[in-house]
Amino acid sequence: MKLLRIFGWTVAGIAALVVCFTTVMFGYRSHVQGQNEDLAKIQSPAGIQEAKYIRIGGIDQWVTIRGENRKNPVLLFLHGGPGIPLYPVAYDILQPLEKNFTIVQWDQRGAGRTFARNRKMPKSALTLKRLEADTVELIEILREELGKDKIGLVAASAGSGFGIRVAKHRPDLLYAYVGVGQLIGIDEADELLYGFVMRRAQETENQDALQELRAIGKPPFKDIAESTVARRWLTEFSPPSEKSFNSTWNLLSAMAVAPGYSIGDIRDIISGSEFSLDALYNDYRTTDARKLGRDFEVPLIFIQGDQDYLTPTLLVEQYVGWVRAPYKRVLILRNGGHSASVALPRQFIPMLERVVHPLGATSPQM
Repeated sequence: MKLLRIFGWTVAGIAALVVCFTTVMFGYRSHVQGQNEDLAKIQSPAGIQEAKYIRIGGIDQWVTIRGENRKNPVLLFLHGGPGIPLYPVAYDILQPLEKNFTIVQWDQRGAGRTFARNRKMPKSALTLKRLEADTVELIEILREELGKDKIGLVAASAGSGFGIRVAKHRPDLLYAYVGVGQLIGIDEADELLYGFVMRRAQETENQDALQELRAIGKPPFKDIAESTVARRWLTEFSPPSEKSFNSTWNLLSAMAVAPGYSIGDIRDIISGSEFSLDALYNDYRTTDARKLGRDFEVPLIFIQGDQDYLTPTLLVEQYVGWVRAPYKRVLILRNGGHSASVALPRQFIPMLERVVHPLGATSPQM
């Protein structure tokens, strides 16, 4: 009986500690989140700070618009993933851009708060063609609301798969297209990726990596599971900045204290990314930027990590040498992987301000 009493008190003590710890952690989270919300407030009377649902493609989609001066050039960011919104993991990283640009971020169809708002949407309603049409519709809305003749489009990773299509088909809407971790062709990218991780596994004598990579074999990968194995080892062999930014702990920690984001929002981001990957996987397998042809009527700028093997920089450099455009350029982020734009903001942000801003500054108002 005495032992049972002791055990009971022990369990009760542990439970009390768990409750206390949870209370403290949620209190700390709330405190930090409040600080971040204060820091994120646009103070300029000429600025703009909006977060709202906009009707796009027949459904409500979540959009944020932020900047210190409404007269500044507009940049619309297309996030990657697919299905992983950029704002909750990079709100503070990209905030310096709000001084010279109006920054628009958007939870695309199937992602984040847009996914949560439209849970009954079938996977068949999410295609690259549909995302391209949504992007064009949003740009036209932004032009009207912000009084801009043209905007800049920054398309990252999976977002570049349909962003480059917008640049090809609707150059009249854009003063520049910026591909960040630009997707060219999946099959060739996977071959370079696999070759890199296999070499690194051999050089480091990583037996776990060698065993798993040999098990899936050389590309083309037959399903998402095989692709995931190769990408997981790519993360392991990526530069320190990439591994740090993409760690699960860092990403979840950033989302947990993002201004205005709840634990439920984080769950929706995870669910939306799973939904989007499943819906778009086959679409991405067959996409190839070269199928759009060589000629573009809008300035093309590509920003790549020098150690990006997910969307290999070699393929992007070859592509830029092949396409024809009024202006074209590749900018390299040193010691960076696929996520270098947000992992190395001290390199990325000055590039946008130095190269992209002048193009937007000369774009006429409506």
